[in-house]
Formats: sequence, structure tokens, C-alpha cells
Amino acid sequence: MPILPINTIRFNSDINLRKNNIDDHPEVMPAGKYITNPKNFANPLIDINYGQLLVNKNKATSFKGGVSTLVPKIVGKIPLEDKVSWIVNELLYGDILLVGKNLKFAQELLQKYRNTLKGIIRNIYFVPDASLKETALLFQRNEDGAPHITNLGKDIIKLSIPSNVPVQPKTIPLRQGIGWYALQDSAVFNQNFLLKLNYRPTQDLSPYKEMFSTKYTFNDETKGAIEALNKKTIDALIPQEIKHGRKITFKDVGGLDSVIKRLKRDILFPIKYPAAHDGIQSHGVLLYGPPGTGKSLVAEALANETGAHFIKLNGLELSSKWVGETEKNWRNLFEEARSKQPCIIFLDEFEAVARKRGGQNVYADDTVNQMLTLLSDVEKNNDKIFLITATNNKNLVDPTVLRAGRIGNHILVGPPENIDGTRQIVDIHLKSKPIDLKFDKELFAANLFKEKATGADIADIIYKAKLYCYDRTGITQKMENGSFRNSDLSGIKIGKEDFDKAFSEFLSGKNNSKRRPVGFNK
Repeated sequence: MPILPINTIRFNSDINLRKNNIDDHPEVMPAGKYITNPKNFANPLIDINYGQLLVNKNKATSFKGGVSTLVPKIVGKIPLEDKVSWIVNELLYGDILLVGKNLKFAQELLQKYRNTLKGIIRNIYFVPDASLKETALLFQRNEDGAPHITNLGKDIIKLSIPSNVPVQPKTIPLRQGIGWYALQDSAVFNQNFLLKLNYRPTQDLSPYKEMFSTKYTFNDETKGAIEALNKKTIDALIPQEIKHGRKITFKDVGGLDSVIKRLKRDILFPIKYPAAHDGIQSHGVLLYGPPGTGKSLVAEALANETGAHFIKLNGLELSSKWVGETEKNWRNLFEEARSKQPCIIFLDEFEAVARKRGGQNVYADDTVNQMLTLLSDVEKNNDKIFLITATNNKNLVDPTVLRAGRIGNHILVGPPENIDGTRQIVDIHLKSKPIDLKFDKELFAANLFKEKATGADIADIIYKAKLYCYDRTGITQKMENGSFRNSDLSGIKIGKEDFDKAFSEFLSGKNNSKRRPVGFNK
């Protein structure tokens, strides 16, 4: 019977493990010829359809089934070690063998420790055995073809190493989720079972294999994913040129002069002139005010002005329904920011993750505590990390987060404070648009300021005025019947009547609103 050498797995010397340490186990194997391989190793199984299960591609991998109870008596007399050894002999890279008391139990543990899988699953074999009780075993082959065993159960198992393998000690404890090489003549055991691995079978079990095991094939499910991944890898050989849009700067932000002045003083200048700011007092800013006033726009402009790495998130993006995952997301966020200093993190809907503590949601309290710890570390280490947060309701945010040294700068971002601010916003959005000379821009800006229109309101009104212009001049109809040409836009002017219609629509919507914007309390 041919021998499979593990030439790519090398040691410079034997391994000595510390005694009484349950986590100690060799990470790799000494070079040598320790694993026997059957003559049919390179050939897939002939019958790939027996017990096959079709899986919906849009659902998480799940499988149900079991071994028929109508099996010959001889199957019940086959030792577990012979069943396992026979199937492991036939495993290919991408195949796995699960051994456990029942399929549901083994599946749940495999889902929990799926990070131990060596590659994409193509075939799953399952062998049931009640003697394993709360233990489940995962067998698979790595890319070199070497068999590998992982303990999926909560009970500790031990793996004995063959005498011809230069590894010490000869017994390796495997905790849950821990694995090692499943060598010829090694054995897996605990107080409930003993499983010896013998890849030199004394009898042919192929006639009974379909009776003591069940096979599930997922080739069709994995083919599309593999092709997509391969395409992405091949495309990466010659990266395509990415055309970036024009970066937003403070010149593109109108009506927020006082806000921009504060951001320059508190963040821009400390980044640009670090010698003059050896100790930054506050690494956080809270932008609060009604929706549509330009909070995210001014934050993005600040990042571009500073040249800092910019991370933009919504508060809910950091939240998870799993206990502990939200805090982990926060740690990962700050680890990325720390590795890419200077960095500006913009977090919208801040109240979603920094709500006042002391309620019934103790997990939300843990999130706030984690955030406070991270902000304190930034302050202590004087990292060039700045957290800009935005909310429509400042009163919902935990006051502990808003103290000096954390998010100590609070800036109200509301509608333009004066007519000049409204003019700035109008000019920004009218830039490069064909406007009728009869249109009175000053009167338009005065009406907008009188109605306390925000930057988002003004942008929407001007955009709708263009659409009304298209309706009036027949452009919309041409688009409808498919006869539109770019040349049709020549000579088109957005007129006073178009702006009047758009402004009237804004007033109508505003008057129909019985209450102020959701969540805002000045």
C-alpha cells in the first residue's frame, strides 16, 4: 500500500510540551512518512448520489437525515474505528467526516466551529455512534492531503501519538475546537470511547459503507461561489483604474460657517499643526440638530480637508443581536482607526448606540461602557483619532459619553443662521445649471431663509425645479417615448415658474406636517 509523505510539514527539532497545560499541542508535524494512504485515494467515490440532499442556495447550510434502521446485522458489528478509518481513507480535500451521537448535535457544533474547516465543503459524511455522548469529531484533509481531526464537543479528548513520530509528549489533550493530525496508529479517547485509527484495513467495507454512513453532496451549491471567488482573484492581477468623484471640501458646504470654524479649531488645526497641540483635550465632537442640515456633509468635508482616513458609519451598523458582538465591533472599529492615524470616524444616529444607561437593556449598557473605555484609551494615548457623532436628539445620548475628554465638543447644526448662509447653499446647488435670466435668485433665497429651509430642503427644491422644467419643455415626454437625445437639452432654461412650483410643493409638505422633525428637541 503506497505511503503519502508529508514533506511540506517540517520541524527543526522535536517538540516538548509544558506539562499540565491543556492548551499545549504541536502546531505542525515533523517531516517524515507517517501516514498510509489507500490505493484509491486520488479517486472520488463512484456513487455520489446515495443519500444526496439538495440544499437551497439562499439558505444557510443545513442537512437532515440519518442512517436506515434496516441494515444488515453485520453493520452493527463493525467497530467505529473501522468505519471512521475507511471513510477517512477516501476523503479528498473539501470532504469532511462528522462523527457524533446524532446528526443535529454534530451539525450545531460544526456551525459553531466552522472556522476550523480547511476549505469549502463539497461533501459531508456522517457516521452516528451513541458512545460518543457529548463528543463530536470532525475529520478532514488539509491541502497537502494529511488527515486532520478536530474535537467539536465540550468534553476534552486525548490524542495518542504513534511511537515513530518524534513529538513529545505522546498524548495531546484536545479542547473544544482544537485539532491535530490524525496519523496512522494514533488513537482518540476519553472516558466514554476509544477510537484507534488504522488506515490499513483488513477487510473491504465498501459494500457496507452506505449502510453505516450517510453522504451529503454540495458540489452544485459551492460551484458558483468558487467561480465568483476565482473571477475576483483573476481580476486582481491587473487592478482596474478607479475613477473617484470630486472630493467634497468646506467650499461645498454653505450656511455652516460657525460650524466649520469650530471644526477647524478643534480638529483640523491639531492634525495639521501638531507642534502647537501637544495635548488634545477632546477627541470627539457631537453634531446635533434637525435632519437635513448638513451634519454628514460637513464631516466628510472635514476629513478631506485634513487628509485623514475617513470611516463613515451609521450607529445601527455597529449593533448586533448577539451578546458581545456589538462591543467587538467597536473594538475592531478603533483598531482600524488606530492603524490608520490620523483618522476621523463619523457615526450617524449616535443615539442608537450611546443611549442613556440604567434602563432594562443591560446589553446596551455594556456597549456604552465599551465605548467609554475606548475613548479613554484614545485620550490617554493621545491618538490622532477623532470621533464625530451626529444625532437629531442630544437628550437621548448618555451624558457620561459627552463629558470633556471624550465627546466634549457639542455643536448645533441647524438651518442657515442668516440670509448669507442661505445664499451660499443656493449658489452651490445652482452652479452649472441653466437658469433663466429672469429668475430672481435673491428673492428665492430670501423666501427660503424665511421658511427656515435646511440645506437638504434647498437641494431638493432646486432639483425638483429642474424636473418641472423638463415637464414644461417636453423633455420628460421624450424620455417616456424613447426619443430623447442629449442635444435636446440645448437651450433649456430652468425658469421662475419651475422654481415656484418646487417651492410651493415644499411649503405644502411643510404645512401638512403637524410636528417637528422626528427626534429633534432644541
